[in-house]
Amino acid sequence: MPSSILASSTSQKSLFWPSQSGHIFKQRMREHPNVQQCYYVTGDLDFVLVVVTRTLQEYEDFTREALMEHPNVRSFTTLVSMDAVKSGYALPL
Repeated sequence: MPSSILASSTSQKSLFWPSQSGHIFKQRMREHPNVQQCYYVTGDLDFVLVVVTRTLQEYEDFTREALMEHPNVRSFTTLVSMDAVKSGYALPL
């Protein structure tokens, strides 16, 4: 299954976090089965998501439901993974 990496921007970080709307968005991402990873980040963007879907239609449905319909999501960019060059969580101990 292909992975998509989404970077999203909210209306204004200072207004979004730690507002109730910010907590709701984070909870929705924790619970959504297609979201494999979700990071609240610094800089121009607010969140980076790693999303896995079976089809392009399922991905479109996810973006509509989880991002486009959220009142504080201003924009998002999608990067589709062409190849997992390296993926893992092992720590070099």
